[in-house]
Amino acid sequence: MCGICGIVRFEPGDVCAASLMESTDVMQHRGPDGRGFYIEGSVGLGHRRLSIIDLAGGAQPMYNQDGSICVVFNGEIYNFLELKRQLSLLGHRFRTASDTESIIHSYEQYASECVKKLYGMFAFALWDKPRKQLLVARDRLGIKPLYYTCDRKRFIFGSELKSVMMLAGERGEIDLAALVDYLSYGYVPAPKSIYRNVFKLETGHFLVVNADGTVEGPRRYWDVVPQPDESMKEEDALEELDALVKDCVRQHMISDVPLGVFLSGGVDSSGVAAYAAEVADSPINTFSIGFREEPYNELPFARIVAEHIGSHHQEKIVELDSLSIFEYLVHQYDEPFADSSALPTYCVCREASRHVKVCLSGDGGDEVFGGYDRYRWIVNGDWIERIPRPLRRLGLSTLHCFPVTGQVRINGARYLGESFERYASRMMCFHPWMLSEVLSKQARRELRDYDPSCYLRRFYEAYEVDRLTTLQYVDLNTYLTDDILTKVDRASMLNSLEVRVPLLDHRVVEFGMKLPTRLKLGKAGLKHLWRKLVARRVPRAVLEREKSGFAIPLSDWVRGSLHQVIREKLLESSSVENLLNRKFVERLLDEHKRGTGNHGWRIWTLFVLVQWSQTCQ
Repeated sequence: MCGICGIVRFEPGDVCAASLMESTDVMQHRGPDGRGFYIEGSVGLGHRRLSIIDLAGGAQPMYNQDGSICVVFNGEIYNFLELKRQLSLLGHRFRTASDTESIIHSYEQYASECVKKLYGMFAFALWDKPRKQLLVARDRLGIKPLYYTCDRKRFIFGSELKSVMMLAGERGEIDLAALVDYLSYGYVPAPKSIYRNVFKLETGHFLVVNADGTVEGPRRYWDVVPQPDESMKEEDALEELDALVKDCVRQHMISDVPLGVFLSGGVDSSGVAAYAAEVADSPINTFSIGFREEPYNELPFARIVAEHIGSHHQEKIVELDSLSIFEYLVHQYDEPFADSSALPTYCVCREASRHVKVCLSGDGGDEVFGGYDRYRWIVNGDWIERIPRPLRRLGLSTLHCFPVTGQVRINGARYLGESFERYASRMMCFHPWMLSEVLSKQARRELRDYDPSCYLRRFYEAYEVDRLTTLQYVDLNTYLTDDILTKVDRASMLNSLEVRVPLLDHRVVEFGMKLPTRLKLGKAGLKHLWRKLVARRVPRAVLEREKSGFAIPLSDWVRGSLHQVIREKLLESSSVENLLNRKFVERLLDEHKRGTGNHGWRIWTLFVLVQWSQTCQ
């Protein structure tokens, strides 16, 4: 796990070595174990290393035998041993035991098609000197990040936005459409970033940059095509999934440094921990955190699992009674990011990093196996669709008589719309009708009729499959990548900790998208098939507990201990005057404080934006 950045200049002139080094070192937390550079003429690549595999021989940039190909790489290639065997038979000679070298030889054999051969989480840039081309690629699920910007003069990329902006020598101009997306979802969705002309490379994509300034792509090389197999039998599916997950966990545990597992006490993390304990040669390390607020404390369930699998268990109560950690995270995330679970994620990563350098996580189980309550709620909403559409539309239009912030209007949108509208209403922070109120007059004039829901809709309408599989596909391409995986990557890398997600091995994802609805929302409830598999390995108490996300008591804190400091920050900030409608913000604060509206997430989203504008602008 590492941090990478680089530049290809299209105009005459050499790369500034000092600037490249500075842009690389700003990501030192991603790779505290070493740094390396390739600088030749108009091309410069930088690398910060977190040593995980082949501690002695895996330094980067890494070259092929004659030095004509150079790569900088962030991530892990889990099938590198298999690739090494295959490529060796084709005449390739390996000099190291590093997974990085498998990228170089795969490229020599398959050119840009090599990305299809790599199983793992990765973002890499490979410079082909003879062809004068830079290949830039991101893994299938977007586990590792990659930002880039391009104009007539240069192409710049990096693992973090701050590195790209530093190498570009620019402050960055806010993209108002990206700002509206952020207010809608709590994150800036790919391919946008918060800045104009700076982009995220989307999941499962690569691009080729030529030294003459032409750019080919981005091109998609992988997409999980949802094709539920209605003929699939439950027992056959159980055995196939069992073998697949066990193999993926085994591959994800390859490491030359100490490794652990995050254990929340939920089905997904408990399942991953149980598989890891099963394939490990000795007791594994598990890590959990909890809160004093009882509804949010999962430590008792995590402890049950840890005792059952015999792990070396570490747990800690987190006291988040100040905003110091939050302010630090806002700065380090580079873009406004309103998922409040970033705080506990950072805390558990910090605790784990004191003992290990690699951790497995259960992230992805809800998206792959059908675990969100909203899935069941929308899929089973047939009674809603028995109401004639004209009546539902009449009901929706009637809701405009209610206050913009009113709970009646919010709930009405969730119940009366079409299935996509009901889904979008549950995923959006500020609903479309709220955006016209929360934005300043100047921002509204510039945006005019911009519709942020188009972002979700393009994935929702990509394939005509059953409703549950459609929702999973949307989440895999949106919420999972740009929220959950972003949160985990930043929180872990800030602690120089590598986090691996075996349930997001693309083979598991492809299997999950073949499952028919009856094996996802069956008798065992949400994640029917996966829960039955986990039930073979963990105590029943863990499976029978109510589903709980990895969350903090946000609404309570915003209404109570944090209310005054948040209020002062929002109402006194010049950012409110420039971007936001101050009167509307004050109304949200007052309603939430009185308990006449539940606006915790919305207030937090605005608070993050203001804090970000003061810290990063």
